[in-house]
Amino acid sequence: MGCGGSKEPAGKKPVLHLSETFVDRIVSKDMLSKIGFHEEEIIDKIIQTGLTEGKLMKFVDEFRMIDEDGSGEIDFEEMKELLKKMWSAYPEYADGNADINDEDVWKRMKKFDANSDGKVSQGEYLRYMILHG
Repeated sequence: MGCGGSKEPAGKKPVLHLSETFVDRIVSKDMLSKIGFHEEEIIDKIIQTGLTEGKLMKFVDEFRMIDEDGSGEIDFEEMKELLKKMWSAYPEYADGNADINDEDVWKRMKKFDANSDGKVSQGEYLRYMILHG
């Protein structure tokens, strides 16, 4: 076979070559259940968005930085601290409001908190970032 211009048949999904450790870490059955995707859905979303292993691991690192107490969840106070830092560094994210109030924090929390338990798990964070990041 040459390196020529062979194309995938119409309607056939491209083959995605992910490293085995990436699949084991991120696309495991346990992680999928936590982020609310089935394996095909997350692989499709990764393909559609061009998400790389490095970018996804950046999301994991971001989550760990936000989760200051290491609980595995972002709580109200951690989200508030994140917003304070973001709004200080990037005033355009403040929606014209320099002061952060509880409503602002809950508004942002709800975007990530898929199960509405008042906390953002790593899975919820990753799901949001894969879909919207």
